[in-house]
Amino acid sequence: MERREPNDRPAVISQVTPEYPAALRSAGPRGEVVVAFTVEIDGRVTEPEVLRSSQPEFEAPALAAIRQWRFRPAHKDGVVVASRLVQTLVFKPAPESASPAKPTVPAQPPGTPP
Repeated sequence: MERREPNDRPAVISQVTPEYPAALRSAGPRGEVVVAFTVEIDGRVTEPEVLRSSQPEFEAPALAAIRQWRFRPAHKDGVVVASRLVQTLVFKPAPESASPAKPTVPAQPPGTPP
């Protein structure tokens, strides 16, 4: 399928927070994973790939979460189109009494290098 640069970027409809890896909880490092992926015309995420990460243990949870995200797809001249996005997920250890760490999800335009 041809991908065209959209006029109207995809918008997140639902997000899943990646789980902080249990193996790292005692050390508690902060970290991030930069993921590139395609938002298909039906809003599903496909082709996720890690561009870089601060800790290999964060990669699988980041990819698993991104695969579950859903979007309002992009539009180009009024036509729904697939688009490629880059997203940074930030991992922070949660205090023992808190829920799992939540990523910070900054918006990045399609095709913007991380």
